[in-house]
This record gives sequence, structure tokens and C-alpha cells, in this order.
Amino acid sequence: MRPTIIRGRASFLLLGLFAVMLTTSVLAQQKARPLPASKDTAKVSYEDEINAWHAIHIAKMKAGYLSTVSRQWLKEGENVVEGLGTLNLDRGTVTLQVNRGVEATVGGKPFSSGVVRTEKEQQKVLVGSRTYVVASYGPHLAVTGSESNKEMQMKLGRISRFPVSTKWRIEVRWQPYASLQPVKLTTPVPDYLAEYQAAGIAILSIDGKEYKLEAVKGSLSDLIFAFTDQTNRTDTYGGGRFVFADLPKVGPLVIDFNKAFNPPCAVNPYLICPLPQKANHLPMRIEAGEKKVEEN
Repeated sequence: MRPTIIRGRASFLLLGLFAVMLTTSVLAQQKARPLPASKDTAKVSYEDEINAWHAIHIAKMKAGYLSTVSRQWLKEGENVVEGLGTLNLDRGTVTLQVNRGVEATVGGKPFSSGVVRTEKEQQKVLVGSRTYVVASYGPHLAVTGSESNKEMQMKLGRISRFPVSTKWRIEVRWQPYASLQPVKLTTPVPDYLAEYQAAGIAILSIDGKEYKLEAVKGSLSDLIFAFTDQTNRTDTYGGGRFVFADLPKVGPLVIDFNKAFNPPCAVNPYLICPLPQKANHLPMRIEAGEKKVEEN
């Protein structure tokens, strides 16, 4: 299990022009679709809202999460990377000797050998449609490959969801911290802690009992709640799930677990996600949001 969001930052979020185009297309389709006739129009429109949100979320994943297609950890000394060449790691500095016959470029110029990573900067090496970058994960270094091939990026297993229910759209009491607090979340990579800024505590009531969830500051939303619950054992991703929330201008903060989603690493094993704080381990089943990713 290799849980990634990287830096709250919710690494999430590798979205480019392609994602924007997909998002715009999905939004247009959803807005154009008339709501089915029903006596309970409030329920229908809410379900339609959740379905529209999930369609956009899936489009973003296809455009972003699936572009990383390889990751190889580097050891001190020589490291042979298939299809690229030999990377030499010397106390944080990485040099590359490109394989004979491989056409590589850096910054649009032909590249055959040289430094591709220091403690202060890193270079992107392009070979065909694949881009290689040496990235740091705490004390560890790895070379990752990202593929611009759109057909590859569109591959995604089926993600089923729990039925939409207003029970899991919960108004909470929000207790913000006086200032953002640094927090380090564990990851599956030894000695690598993902650094975030904790924003406060949400107090929520479920079936008459109160629970607390700590939020970190987000980049695509005001708040990110990483959590685990008892569905992780059977129905949902074992490393936990995430849900975004925005601070309201008026009224209470709302956490909508119908929008709970899998972390990027549940979709792509080459990504690395932080694990939810111990304080965010819920002792009940949150039967809302995304389930495990199933193979096509």
C-alpha cells in the first residue's frame, strides 16, 4: 500500500489545461441535463449535484494522477534506469549518462550527460513523450517518469460509491486555531513526513455522538480532512480517504462525506500520499463517498 498527496499541497493537483478542458466539458453537460421529474425535487437536485461533482473529480484524476507512470528509488552510486540511462548519486547531486541511441533533451536542447539534480535545483529530462525528474522524499531520492500520452492518462479502474444520503452532509462546529500550526503526517516511505499546516478542529455529531477531525490548509479548497473509518477494512481504500470543505461566509461549516474521495495513491501506485492523523481515525463506518478502485 503506497498512500500521495504531496504537501497540502494536496498534491492533488497536477492539473493542467487538459484537466480544465475536461472539467469545462463535464460542467456544461451537467448543466444542460434536465433534472428527472420527482415529487422530491430537493433530493433529486442534491444527488445530481453530487453526481456532477464526482464526474468532474474523475476527469481531474484522469488528467493528472495517471500521468506518473514510473518511480525508481536511487541508491548512492550508479543506478541504471531502463529506457533512459545511468544516474549517479553522489551525496545529493545526481548526474545522468544517457544510453547510446536514446534521444534526450533538457530545456529543449539535446542532452547526453550532465548534472540533473542538486540540492537547489532539478532538471526535467524529456525522452519522447516521457519526462523524467529526480524528486526528493525526505532523505530519499527517486526518479519519476511522467507520460504525456493522453490515451494512457485516460485509463482508470471503476470507482463505485455509496448511495448519496443527506445523512452524511453534516453541519459541524468549527474551532479554528489562532494561527496555522505545522503538522507532519506519516507516509509509507520510511523517514519521510509530509509537511502541512493544520487550520483547526471540526466537531461533528454522528448518531448522537460527537467526534473531532483536524483539518489542514488546502490549495484547491479552504480545508482538507484526511480520515479513516471502519469501511477501510472492507469497502474503501485501506489508507483512508479525503474530503474538501470551504469556510462559509455565513452559517456553519459543512463536511459532505458524499464527496469523500480516494487519495491519488489509491489510483496510481507510483504516487505517495500522507496518512491521516491518528486523531482523525473514526471508530464507525462512514458509508458515503468513493469505494475502492476496481480493475476494468
